[in-house]
Amino acid sequence: MNYPNWSGELSGWRVGLLARIQDRTADHARVLRQGFPEYKTEYGRGDVALQRWRSNLRDLAADRDELAVRAAASGVPEAAISAAVEAGARGKRWEHNRSNPPTTRHGEDPIRGQMIAAMAEDMWTLEHMAAVSVATEFRFLGDVMDAEGPRQYLVGMGSLWHRVDAQAMLADLTPGERADLWGRDEQGWQQLVETVAGYDDAQLLEQYRAYSWPGIEWDVMRTTENLNADVSNLAPPEIRPPTPEELLDRAGYFVHETLDPDILDDHGRSIDRAVDAAAVDATATPTWGSKPVGEVIERPPEPDPATGPDW
Repeated sequence: MNYPNWSGELSGWRVGLLARIQDRTADHARVLRQGFPEYKTEYGRGDVALQRWRSNLRDLAADRDELAVRAAASGVPEAAISAAVEAGARGKRWEHNRSNPPTTRHGEDPIRGQMIAAMAEDMWTLEHMAAVSVATEFRFLGDVMDAEGPRQYLVGMGSLWHRVDAQAMLADLTPGERADLWGRDEQGWQQLVETVAGYDDAQLLEQYRAYSWPGIEWDVMRTTENLNADVSNLAPPEIRPPTPEELLDRAGYFVHETLDPDILDDHGRSIDRAVDAAAVDATATPTWGSKPVGEVIERPPEPDPATGPDW
């Protein structure tokens, strides 16, 4: 598989997404062709083994598709995604083709490259969470959840933001790297919102519930316990990542811009509730524990629909 010239212009973490897509597709092909369970007469009907095989295939396909959605919404060309899927379907893993672009650029510190890739992962999750939260409120799906879910959702966003913020300070990002990691432009936000709008209600609620899992907060605590959580407070605000409140504002703005005005007449107020729900101060230093963190703060003024958001 030979990639066109633009492959050299992709950042290392975007190439890493392509590698994961191809490898996950190759895993699916291997399980499909070689992982079929052996039948033994003592199994009887033997449905359990068959169900495990099919469940494994579904999980691998779901992972591949989620990575492909993320890659497309992160500026990876569709042609590259398709090429990765096609190569993986033939059983070829990324590292088996020397013509594939490397996930670490020449001369780049591998440890720093891994840190940037981890920040890209967290920033995607934060942006996706913002879009999912707004869409869930828009469709009135949040009412079926327990009262703790929405608050824990925001706690998870705040925790992820703190991790990105601290790691960005330690990595001493360049202006170009900051723009690459959290400088999603209008077209990028439009694409992200449209992607989430394509989920049916069950898919959207599944995403919302998954992001409400307290294990997100626990994982951040585990991976940042050796970091100085206050070090990033020394950085000027303009070089820090956008806060969860800002991301929810941006997602809300583009939902207003994207959805049918007739629908907004009936349900637009629910989008405002979704953004208002971000009244938890997610940028406050977290206090780890089993209960949610954060205090109520006043929200900034809403963007003027005539001029767009100020960011």
